[in-house]
Amino acid sequence: TISQAARLLDYGFATAPGTKVGTLIEPDPSLGATDADPAAAAATTPPPQLAAFHDQQITWQPCDGFATSAADRALYANDRFDCARVQVPLDYADPDGPRGQVALLRAKARGEKIGSLLVDPGGPGGSGASFVASLGPVWDNVPVGERFDVIGFDPRGVGASPPRGDC
Repeated sequence: TISQAARLLDYGFATAPGTKVGTLIEPDPSLGATDADPAAAAATTPPPQLAAFHDQQITWQPCDGFATSAADRALYANDRFDCARVQVPLDYADPDGPRGQVALLRAKARGEKIGSLLVDPGGPGGSGASFVASLGPVWDNVPVGERFDVIGFDPRGVGASPPRGDC
């Protein structure tokens, strides 16, 4: 439903090229997805102090500089992948304070794109970007990879998402 998608987007990720971070994309009506709950839609409006984070534009680029290991450098060199970073507050209680970044890696849809899927391999401490890249051959051979961009992210402090955690 739209409200489920909006909850995913509330973490700061857009689902279509050129959209603002946190922007909800209306589903394709032919897929039968609707949301009859206006309260759920209103609940996805970001607080004003977080608007700068939700209003970011994702700028996709080649993945040079995103890999943190030799294995990832080899994986990320595939032209099917592109990468980006979005700004996040280090402390959501102090959104004007220090910022971090969340790194994204996108496996572009091979055919007519109908949307994007955000993948989180779980954790703690796992790189979602590396996970999506390592499954490149899978996305090449399944219907999901035909119709959807598949996006992985490195959680704050992991992989290509600075600042690095220091425990």
